Amino acid sequence: VTAMSCGYMFAGAVEKLGEIEVPERAEYLRVIMLELNRIASHLLFYGVTAMDLGAYTPFLYGFRERELVIDLFEMTCGQRLTYNYIRIGGVSRDILPEFVPKCRAALKTII
Repeated sequence: VTAMSCGYMFAGAVEKLGEIEVPERAEYLRVIMLELNRIASHLLFYGVTAMDLGAYTPFLYGFRERELVIDLFEMTCGQRLTYNYIRIGGVSRDILPEFVPKCRAALKTII
């Protein structure tokens, strides 16, 4: 559930070994994606833990809100499960203009 983080760790290791400079905007985009991935992972944890305790409704809410984050990833990199967004030297592409309003709306719903 942390595919974005795994990509970041690999790219970071190669960049450190190769002394590759990453553009500042790419670093910001990486952090945004990593934090969104962390939120999605916590929502999954919240849902399945509650289900293990016998509560089914939090599972549904956790997955519903996790889908908002996954939709943002799909908009950004075209994938919903194994993201190929963070690359050595930066990111695959810039975010779309509609990413910011959709991200704010998703976070407002989640919080």
